[in-house]
Amino acid sequence: MSTFQAIAVGPGFGTNLSALTILKTLFENYRSPIVLDADALTILSLHKELLRCIPPESILTAHPGEFKKLVGEWQSDLEKFDLVTGMDSQLNVILILKVYQTFIATPNGTYYVNTTGNPGMAKGGTGDVLTGVILGLLAQGYSSEEASKIGVFLHGMAGDIAEKKFTVQGMTTSDLVDLLGSAWKELITK
Repeated sequence: MSTFQAIAVGPGFGTNLSALTILKTLFENYRSPIVLDADALTILSLHKELLRCIPPESILTAHPGEFKKLVGEWQSDLEKFDLVTGMDSQLNVILILKVYQTFIATPNGTYYVNTTGNPGMAKGGTGDVLTGVILGLLAQGYSSEEASKIGVFLHGMAGDIAEKKFTVQGMTTSDLVDLLGSAWKELITK
């Protein structure tokens, strides 16, 4: 597994025994950061003992429902913030909480609130696009923190371009993918 530059696990992965076995094997044999999303997060919520096995600097991209499965309920935004910032430092991972103004927490206690994106991105598959963007940045040699910050910002920027072009109601997940190049171009020229 050392020949891989970057690995993402989750979208379409499944949660059966085979998926669990693959995830355990991956954690045992691959010590570089992994992007974990969707089904991988579900497996982790069902087998919490695996949380301590996640390679350092891995990136967890959770929407609120996935995050609740991992840590339980919270009563306030402050309590949610404490759970997010506590989890990332305990596990030495970067946690991306996919909410309006996506929140990124790093193991060193630094956190970021994203300023790009819009409600039109609250559609199935947009999180998978984010996972792919972050994976691509890791494969290019960006650090986990850099890949997370750039990936979330770029993903949201593609969403903002899609909103202008198609409206919040009319934009699709495919539009985000199609507009990533435009978002990169806009980001580079700023």
